[in-house]
Amino acid sequence: MRASLVKLACLLSGFAWAAGTAAAASPADADHLIAEAKPMIDKANKDWLPAMERQDAKELAVPYAANGIFLTATGESFVGRAAIERLYQDRFAKARVLDGELIEDGLTAQGPLIYEWGHARIDSEQAGQRSTRAGAYLTVWRREPDGVWRIIRNLTF
Repeated sequence: MRASLVKLACLLSGFAWAAGTAAAASPADADHLIAEAKPMIDKANKDWLPAMERQDAKELAVPYAANGIFLTATGESFVGRAAIERLYQDRFAKARVLDGELIEDGLTAQGPLIYEWGHARIDSEQAGQRSTRAGAYLTVWRREPDGVWRIIRNLTF
């Protein structure tokens, strides 16, 4: 757990540096960005569990930017929508998701980025054995040139 937190702190400092290089947003600008992105973030979060239960790896990869990165709790990283889709396909080949929840604990905007954090739980079955995994997440969203907000970094721990 400590190694994951250290890795997260390093990644966050990189995000903070990247966000800090952009023009600082005023509180009103930050509120505007969050209001603009919130429907897309809420949709991705609402669609997450049903897609997990359907084992729909393609739908789970849709919210990611073409070069988005998923960093797992074990430190593995998957770059790009296709790699993230394969990650989910590999997970579905091993276990079936039975239930779960994703709870957003907060959102903040810094420069052009939105940081979302929360926690999730997944109940699954593998070889007849039920298990529960739970943990926290940090997701960084960026508006793409087409106006769609996409995940550029998703970290689970």
